[in-house]
Amino acid sequence: MKALFLDVDGTLALGGNSIGKAIETTNKLGSSDEFDIFITTNNTSLGYDETKEKLSKLGLKSENFELINPELVFRNYLLSLSDSLDILIIGTESLSKSIESYYKPKQHSKRVVLVGFDKELNYGKLVEAGRYLEAGASFWTLHQDSFCPTEYGRIPDAGSIAKLLELVYDSQPSIDFGKPNELYCEYVKTIVPRYENVFLVGDRLNTDISFGNRLGLNTVLVLTGDSSIEDISLAITPSCIYEDINIFYSDLLNIKDDNDPSFTHRKRLN
Repeated sequence: MKALFLDVDGTLALGGNSIGKAIETTNKLGSSDEFDIFITTNNTSLGYDETKEKLSKLGLKSENFELINPELVFRNYLLSLSDSLDILIIGTESLSKSIESYYKPKQHSKRVVLVGFDKELNYGKLVEAGRYLEAGASFWTLHQDSFCPTEYGRIPDAGSIAKLLELVYDSQPSIDFGKPNELYCEYVKTIVPRYENVFLVGDRLNTDISFGNRLGLNTVLVLTGDSSIEDISLAITPSCIYEDINIFYSDLLNIKDDNDPSFTHRKRLN
């Protein structure tokens, strides 16, 4: 049995659109007896269940994949704590409602500012976060991606929000729940031993490939999102590089579709 750990933004899709036949092929692999699919996205613009719904609307069939995102890692971390917390969530309404479904803030508890990918960010939220931090609250991030790739270009992500708070309040995040950091890796590490062969596919060297390399996985960099060949360094080197995930899939399955014109311009890059 093999496992595929797949990023979404810049790897399987851009915006709301599949990159070539990436979604279709992922569904075929996930429904087979040969592969298990794990979606390993850092995107926290929605709560866990709504993220799964969004992936379903993108075309991924929910029965064919398991979602591992920073909120899931955060929830797992909460279960390990004995302290009660008063958490200020800098995130969308969807993310906040999702977290509040399993966590209830308690007064006179340890205060925490938790930053996610807040597409509904406003000045009031930043000021409230600042008050928490100035009063000694802990600073946590769901992930630290500075931007999210879209079909229109880059947009600010959780890491940019966190950097703003760092700059103003001279406070550094003490815990991060996203790729490639320790808690995310520890969560995935419990899954990897089930499989004889594991591939990690993503578009970012500093998150996807770094995360996969830390776990000793076969790491596949695709060039449809953030990173380019020029960005590769000795510090972070993927196992292999592909122009996009479709040609990786064709190699993985040993398929060559000469009748599909979308394959004619692709090539394996190493």
